[in-house]
Formats: sequence, C-alpha cells, structure tokens
Amino acid sequence: MTRLSKLGRTNRQPIREGSAVAVRCLALAFGLLAMALAGGIVTASRAGASPPQPFTAHIEDNIFSGEGTWSASGAVSDSGAFSFVPFAPFGGNGSSVFTGHAIVTLTGQQGTLTFRIEALFSATNDPNVVDSTGQFVFVGGTGLYSALKGEGQESGSTNIATGMEVNDLEGDVHSD
Repeated sequence: MTRLSKLGRTNRQPIREGSAVAVRCLALAFGLLAMALAGGIVTASRAGASPPQPFTAHIEDNIFSGEGTWSASGAVSDSGAFSFVPFAPFGGNGSSVFTGHAIVTLTGQQGTLTFRIEALFSATNDPNVVDSTGQFVFVGGTGLYSALKGEGQESGSTNIATGMEVNDLEGDVHSD
C-alpha cells in the first residue's frame, strides 16, 4: 500500500524517503533565494537614503496652551514655535505613573517637523512635578524636512501646577 492510498488515491507512485528529502532541500533553497532577493530589494530601496545623523532638540512649552518654543542641532539646525495635540487621553486614574500620547509639530524657519510621541510620566519628590521618558518617531514634514525620517528618545519634566514643561529629544534622522 502506498502512503497516498490512505487518502483514497491509489493510482500514484509511493513517496520515497530520498525524494522527500530532495523536495525539502529544494524548498529550503527557494526560501533562502527569496530571502536573499528580498534583502537586495530592501538594500536597493535604501541605497538613495542619506546615512543616519544625530538629531537633538530642546522644547519648552505650556501643557495648558499646547504652545511653546524649540531649538534643534545636529542634522536639523533650526528653531521656532512648538505645538501639540494629544491623540490619546493623558492620565492614569490617580496612579503615580501614567502615559501620554501626542502629535507634535515643530515649526521652524526651513519647514515643519511632525512626530508622534509616547511618554511614560512618573511622580517625583515634588507633588507638582512629573518626569517623562519616552519615544518619538517622525511622521511628516514640510519644506527642507519633507523627506526626513527618524526616531529617538524623549526625556522631560512637567510642572502640573504651572503647566511648564521641558523636553529633550535625542535620536537619529535620515532622508529618503
């Protein structure tokens, strides 16, 4: 009885152990070839991109108005107005640790930078001050920054009584 006869298909030749191994090796070879080609395609698409360069920014704003100022150095050397719009509720139900999510726009002399930021806020010894650590990723830009891509880390401090907030961003950017 052949292996396929169990499925009601008795008109076929039995599968031989050697040919099954050959089929597996061939499938593995095709899989490796596909991965190598995909890697070449990814490499080719990044070939025109600039190499990553350091980016740092300092932001001072008021959480109540959502406005402030910023300055950057490194791959972006500019300064101007800051604005943000929370896209997920800030808060932690009275917890000493809570998260915040916002879309931030930095408007400078040479264009705008827009990024998404997600931060974890935690209490400090001062009941009016919370510290934050988080991540940011660029989601758009205009002018000189229209092709900018990048991401990095955020750290900051917010006085919830006065609304004054200071954030520092540090990461790498490149353009496609």
